[in-house]
Amino acid sequence: MAAKPDGRAGGRRIRVSSPDPSLKPEMIVAAPQPALPGEEGPLVAGPGRAHAVTEEEALGVLRRRRRHDLAERYDGADRESLAAAGLPADLEHEVPAELPKWNSRKRPFTLRLPERLRALADAHAELEGTTFNALVELALFELIEQAPRTPEELRERYLRMAMETAGVEKLREQYK
Repeated sequence: MAAKPDGRAGGRRIRVSSPDPSLKPEMIVAAPQPALPGEEGPLVAGPGRAHAVTEEEALGVLRRRRRHDLAERYDGADRESLAAAGLPADLEHEVPAELPKWNSRKRPFTLRLPERLRALADAHAELEGTTFNALVELALFELIEQAPRTPEELRERYLRMAMETAGVEKLREQYK
């Protein structure tokens, strides 16, 4: 696989070992780096995982999801159409080579929550003298500092939350 002008091969950054000075530049072959964890498929935690998500795992997932988004956005587009739109034929340059910096711009996203949960969270934020967004950002930051739960543990906790919230309301409606 030939290296691209910017030093990538096949969509992955490449590592060029220090070549023998007697070799001609066209004889130097750059080997592609192996995929990052999470880059080619979902991450799976092994049993007994005791550490938080690594930056390498986060970058692998970010790269995989970015490629998926690009594939959906440009599905069916041919090179001529991309060129006519002022886009390069290869959108691999849109896949990040590193995680964004902590102080990079904040991107909006959609979060679906029960209205009652949002109302309680807004009231909680007011009592703490902050905003809903700050609470969510802090909760996510605290979450990423912990080791991931097992899928079974997460499912159990989510079901417990559902029963303590929506489940209780359904029971109240049934026994009015």
